[in-house]
Amino acid sequence: MKRKARGPALDPITAEVVRCSLETIADEMGVTMMRTATTPTFSESHDFSTAIFDWRGWMIALAQALPIHMGACKFSVLAALEQFGADGLHDEDIILVNDPYHGGSHIPDWTLISPVFVEGELVLFPVTRAHQDDTGATVPGGYNPMATEIWHEGLRIPPIKICQRGELREDLVKMLEINQRCPTFRGDLQAMIASNRVGARRIRELVARYGKETVKACLDYIVDYTERRIRAEIATWPDGVYHGEAYLEHDCQGTRDIVIRASAEIAGDHLRIDFAGSHPQVRGFVNSSLPNTYSYVFLTLCSMIDDSIPKNEGVFRAVEVLLPPGSVVNPNPPAPCTACTLHAGGEIGEAVAFALAQAVPDKAYPQNIKLGMPIITFGIDSRTGEFYVDQNIDMVGGWCNAAYGVDGWGAIAPFFGAMTMATAELGELLYPSRILSREYTTDSGGPGEWRGLPGTLVEKEMLQPVIANTYVIGTRYPHRGIAGGKAGAPNRLVLNAGSANEMLVQETSFMTPLAAGQRAQFQIGGGGGWGDPLERDPQAVREDVLDEYVSLEGAARDYGVVLDPKTLTVDEKATAELRAGQRRGVEGGR
Repeated sequence: MKRKARGPALDPITAEVVRCSLETIADEMGVTMMRTATTPTFSESHDFSTAIFDWRGWMIALAQALPIHMGACKFSVLAALEQFGADGLHDEDIILVNDPYHGGSHIPDWTLISPVFVEGELVLFPVTRAHQDDTGATVPGGYNPMATEIWHEGLRIPPIKICQRGELREDLVKMLEINQRCPTFRGDLQAMIASNRVGARRIRELVARYGKETVKACLDYIVDYTERRIRAEIATWPDGVYHGEAYLEHDCQGTRDIVIRASAEIAGDHLRIDFAGSHPQVRGFVNSSLPNTYSYVFLTLCSMIDDSIPKNEGVFRAVEVLLPPGSVVNPNPPAPCTACTLHAGGEIGEAVAFALAQAVPDKAYPQNIKLGMPIITFGIDSRTGEFYVDQNIDMVGGWCNAAYGVDGWGAIAPFFGAMTMATAELGELLYPSRILSREYTTDSGGPGEWRGLPGTLVEKEMLQPVIANTYVIGTRYPHRGIAGGKAGAPNRLVLNAGSANEMLVQETSFMTPLAAGQRAQFQIGGGGGWGDPLERDPQAVREDVLDEYVSLEGAARDYGVVLDPKTLTVDEKATAELRAGQRRGVEGGR
């Protein structure tokens, strides 16, 4: 139903200008964060997001940042409104929240929310969400594979005011600071505050230019427009009920083969996603909080629609999501869930994508990276004498599926959005380690009419003694292909590589000491392919062989393409015969 615009008549051009202005404000907030933060997680890797919400808690504008943050941020704003109410909020307040059961997604992601009042009325909230390098958990870095309850994962913060009417609550900031191991904490918090204050200033300027009532009418128009566009797109998809599932190897606490089930019901312009049948919540830290699950549904759908459709509250209004309580997609407290923004969040996106791939295979794309978690190392840096946590967010490639018409590309799947991976040079400057190898692995990308991205072999040497925590998945359930495409290669993680006590990580490595000179070796898995590999253009296969993405043997085995071993030209006659034989299922193809 079309909403009646408030105040003066509203034209679509004004609404679009306001929408673009708010998105620009969100982007400027992100630039502020990037340029003022003290931790490379923010200043270099950009593991943060910025957005604008309205007085109702509706998502209005997003920066080009991390999609995995955005659906969840809505719940942080709603939690702040529930905690304080509109009457309990004031101009220049800043609310902080991170608790997954009180509006957060997982404890490492801290969210700052700033109410902006105009003429005494609450209008908009600039919001900054950033992943902290430490959370005060049992182990440095926040990711605790041994966690069995939420209190093992760090300091839980429900919505609290760290700034009241512009005055920073130094007592609370000090309390937060002494629950952090990293010396950069205060600088990063100040960068988040600066980001929100830039957003608040720009919002006031925008409202002054167009008037409060016009801006509020524009917000309704913006959301209605997105909902109409989303529904029009869904209406073109074939009606029916489609089922998808994804598996996670383990939860670090003995539960294995954790399944996420998603059914997608399309009826006209309505889409219902139901996770009934998903695994009950587990003992380990892979449970996905409700806000995080919404984020993965949101980002998976947004990857499938026309990219000219604005991403805002209209997406939520067009889709019904059903999450069984007490399940791995909607756990009850005190279940731990710090890993959820990677897993089982990634499997949630994967299950939704494979359900919808049955209806619209040319649009579906699995939003998962099959990482487990980074190899987090920590210790005292002998060069500086300071404690450090290295999240090992290095420049790597892998886990990236092909999509219809496009090979797996570049580095990693798009749900990381504008996040960048740190260069080897930066990592070696900041942390006591050295990158020895970082290169694509031949024949690791899933074969298909469009090929999955090859995985990367990463080898890192420790220059001083460190402690490492990690867990690995993607060993039995690598990235699958779509529409006849084949799976990518699995993950393989080795600590103390090349030494007498070399250790293949089967599931978890907790508080493992690595001596100076010892190496961690991670064979990252490849992305799945899209479509029948025997339909791939033989010249594209030849290019892959020249780039060493595919071997000569792999070209024949996986794609039915015969290349002259000396000239690497396609033998068209032999290729046609081999492909015909492979299609008939004749072993050897000839």
